[in-house]
Amino acid sequence: MYPSGPSLFTLTIKNSDPSELTPYIRVTNEGIKAYANFVILPKFDEHQNITDRLFYTTITTGMGNREIYLYQAYVEIPNHSGLADITAGIKIDRNILVENNELKYPNINIKISNTDKHPGEMGVAMAVESGIFFKTTVPLKLEDD
Repeated sequence: MYPSGPSLFTLTIKNSDPSELTPYIRVTNEGIKAYANFVILPKFDEHQNITDRLFYTTITTGMGNREIYLYQAYVEIPNHSGLADITAGIKIDRNILVENNELKYPNINIKISNTDKHPGEMGVAMAVESGIFFKTTVPLKLEDD
């Protein structure tokens, strides 16, 4: 983990229509097609000799202690101190979230983390989890197309 972590400036979550803002994520007959856009200030320590800076977006759901991973993507940010604008496209199949025409889970969790680990590297899961600097819960809404 970095001594001076990133700062989140904005987070915008949009459904399949990028011009429409809603306080929930729509689950349609296809599932979820949404976008999470965030602007961060990475705040890298120039004395560290780390060349790769990866920011992960992780989407989970679940009830109680049971957490189900639905989606994860990463983007590499160059070693600079300016703002970084990151968009993650989220696509989750309906059958994962809906059973008997009802939502299995009322919301999803969005976590944003940073690390120098790439997918497949030893310890990447722990590094992503310990590098979380922002998390939020967004309600789901079941809708017909």
